[in-house]
Parts: sequence; structure tokens; C-alpha cells
Amino acid sequence: MEDTYVINSSLIKGENIFFSAVFDGHGGNKISKFLAENIESVVRKHLTNNNYKTALNKTFHELNNMVSDYQNGSTATCVLIDDYIIAVASVGDSRA
Repeated sequence: MEDTYVINSSLIKGENIFFSAVFDGHGGNKISKFLAENIESVVRKHLTNNNYKTALNKTFHELNNMVSDYQNGSTATCVLIDDYIIAVASVGDSRA
């Protein structure tokens, strides 16, 4: 199976931020596994001032750079949810 996912009901300790992502690897599951293992730490790094749009955008760019040497790719669909905001982002042919 080439799909992987991440579900975290508390992305940042002490804050009510839900995060989930689904990856559909193309040509194997190596890249989708890598993304699932690394996306949470990258999102946390870019998540400042609750600017979810910027955080997800920077996260996708950074992860893309991290996997640029891979021969295969992956789509991604992510969601960040807190008490007031729902932010959804996707890359590739995946859509929420």
C-alpha cells in the first residue's frame, strides 16, 4: 500500500490544535512514509501566530526540498483545526 497518514489531536503540547495529513505515494510507499514521519515537526517549526496558511505553505515547500532527490512523489492533503479555524491544504491531485 502506498498511502500513509498522520493524526494528532494535540499538535502543540498545551494547545488545542488538531492536525491530520494523508499521503498517496506514487511508485511505492517510501516517500509517503518519509512525509508522514516528518511533517509534524516541520509544521510545528513554521506554525507561528496561528497563521495556518503560511505554515502549511512553508511546510510543503520545505518537505518538497527534503525529498527532491527521490525518484517518486506523493500527493498530500492536510488539515489544521483549532477552536476557531479550519485550514486545509493539498498538493498534487489530492483534494479535500
